[in-house]
Amino acid sequence: MGSNKEKNIVNGNSTPEEKRRLRELHRYNILDTPDEKEFDDLTKVAAYLCGVKSAQINFLDYDRQWSKSCYGWDVQEIPRDESVCTYTIQQDKYLVINDLRKAPRFKEYDFVKDEDLLFYAGVNLTSSRGYNIGTLCVFDDEPGDLTDEQLESLQVLASDVESKLELRLKREQLIEEHKKLQKTATFLHNSADIMLIVDSDTLEIEEVNEEVEKVIGYRSNEIEGTLLTDYINKEDFRNQLSDWAFQGAEERFIYETTFESRGDHRLWFEISVTENDGKYYVTGRDITDRKKAEQDLHKQKLLTEDIIRHLPGIFFLIDEEGKIIKWNNNLEGINKRKEENVISELYHNFIFGESRDAAEQALGEVFQTGYSRTEINFVSKDGQKIPLLLSGFRYRLDDYNYVIGIGIDVTEEKKALKELEDKEEKLKEAQRIASLGSWNWNISEDKLVWSDQVYDILGLNKEEVDPTVDMLLGMMPEDDRQELVQIIEGLKTNREIIDFEHQVQKNDGTEIYVHERGKVNRDKEGNSVEVSGTIQDITERKKAEEKIKAALKEKEVLLAEVHHRVKNNLAVINSMLQLEIFNTENRELVNILSNSQMRIKSMALIHEMLYSSGDFANISFKNYLGELMESILDTITFDPDEIELEMETEELNLTINQSIPCGLIANELITNAIKHAFPNGKSGKVRFKMTEKEGVIHLVVADNGVGVEGDIDFSSPDTLGLTLVNTLKDQLNGQLQVNRENGTHIHIIFPKDDSKGSSANIYLQQDG
Repeated sequence: MGSNKEKNIVNGNSTPEEKRRLRELHRYNILDTPDEKEFDDLTKVAAYLCGVKSAQINFLDYDRQWSKSCYGWDVQEIPRDESVCTYTIQQDKYLVINDLRKAPRFKEYDFVKDEDLLFYAGVNLTSSRGYNIGTLCVFDDEPGDLTDEQLESLQVLASDVESKLELRLKREQLIEEHKKLQKTATFLHNSADIMLIVDSDTLEIEEVNEEVEKVIGYRSNEIEGTLLTDYINKEDFRNQLSDWAFQGAEERFIYETTFESRGDHRLWFEISVTENDGKYYVTGRDITDRKKAEQDLHKQKLLTEDIIRHLPGIFFLIDEEGKIIKWNNNLEGINKRKEENVISELYHNFIFGESRDAAEQALGEVFQTGYSRTEINFVSKDGQKIPLLLSGFRYRLDDYNYVIGIGIDVTEEKKALKELEDKEEKLKEAQRIASLGSWNWNISEDKLVWSDQVYDILGLNKEEVDPTVDMLLGMMPEDDRQELVQIIEGLKTNREIIDFEHQVQKNDGTEIYVHERGKVNRDKEGNSVEVSGTIQDITERKKAEEKIKAALKEKEVLLAEVHHRVKNNLAVINSMLQLEIFNTENRELVNILSNSQMRIKSMALIHEMLYSSGDFANISFKNYLGELMESILDTITFDPDEIELEMETEELNLTINQSIPCGLIANELITNAIKHAFPNGKSGKVRFKMTEKEGVIHLVVADNGVGVEGDIDFSSPDTLGLTLVNTLKDQLNGQLQVNRENGTHIHIIFPKDDSKGSSANIYLQQDG
């Protein structure tokens, strides 16, 4: 199926470019997803606008073609090497094939041989990065073509599909819900306090409790007699303890420090010291785990702040007064101001004027209900308006309320939405130009919705009427109304498609013709839920059809009248010639009159066949020749045992301009051969052969008789019959060749005329 390069492209496994295209396709996460109405609507519109039965949105995967939306042809997946769309994505924009049977690359495909798919037109779906990832295609089981307007409409719809793909991807890339990082605080479990009695002057340890040995790892007799500063070797501790003692030691002295345990391990303790009678009573609570937890918490806090600052979206924190406490890097990027430069500023200073009321309302809602969602316009340092989609959450800490805000910059989404709206407007304009409106009927609710174009077609004011099925029925004549009622009843059972032309009488009394097409949507139980479709004003088309019908009727009447007059006139002439034959005894004159009769019969015969066929451009010459031979045999007297007639003619269809000259030539040459080639009862054969080869007609009349005596100049013969043959040959733009060996062999060659329409009637017009 083509070159190795084509096979590799079809299999999707060769070039780096194809691999990049596949990665781009997979980035959209569109494959094997459920049906989506917004895509199905586009395929329906594509089929309607292009006047075909089927449309699909296809994506070309590694080894398969997968359809996101199928309209009219419910084949969702086929091998990629059987896909026409594979070749469409290799084009810049689109691919149109009028008849797949005539395309060598596709004519052997099963669906082409089965004539399920003959016409194809596909427009590329190009990703935002410039890769052709799929197609919007329309196709039919009949050969066809698209007008420039249809092709442009198909490209507009493809752009709409691209926009919907981009919006779909944006939705999937919304910020994942950020969970609060849980602050862990590890407290000391089952920790025991150590107790020491220390001399206030020397700081010598005089007594310890049993917990000292358990916690620090020293026996009591190893610790008693040593100095407290042997274990707490901090100048700051000694200085603060001295200051506390100097100030009277009235309050408890609290100090956090490390304590050296056995094995040179440092443990954190919260030291509590009281003084009584020259003694320090020291209590130590092991806070090593707490200190470690605080360090971890600090690290975690730094990590959390780093995460917040680098979140893909927007993050900020404000207090009840509306002052900014924190914001992340994305807000810095939007506002062009560092966090430290905006702390404690009022948040509304950064809101565009027209959005401040909405922002104040949203802030009040957060404090009242705990949550709010709104869209505001943020103002950057350089005065640019930046649309933000924000969600606010109330956060309470130490009896004080804060608002945590997260959101995204929706500038690109706004642009995409604007582009989508513009494309939808173009689609509406395309429908307006085509006098095409769309409608949807919810059967269960009996709710009918029309597009603006439907109101225009029906001549109704959208603000004044509420569309209903009954209202539409009231605008229709009785016959059409009954037919629509029957269609509606069929929708409730097994009817799937509406295809209905009917009349409508507008409010101003004007009658128009419309063509309605619709598709039934059913629920899981098979019940009719709604019908979606289109309505098109076809009044002008109907008028044109009526004009054509009238013209055809006039042509039929004229043809019948012409045929009647020609037939009668030829019959009158033939009868007059017959009377002359009866009234003369001159044999030469009788022969002349008989030959004239045969010529008239030949012309009458072709006129009879012309009238019977009704087609001036396609007259079966084989049938005509057969009847001509019968007429010749009935007219000329000869012994069939002596003279054998042989006719060999292909199935040839000639125009009337060629049929009549050919018939007269055959009449002259065959009659002449029968009369003159076999004198005195001599036996022989007369052969007539007529064939076509490469657009050229070969007419041969040959006999094996005595041949033509003497020299005859066929370019200027002296007999009426040969003069007539020569004139008719020129009328056919032909050439005449004569061979006199073994009888007479006359060969006339002329080009076949394939004229259609009025050109096929030239002969009749001239003759008439």
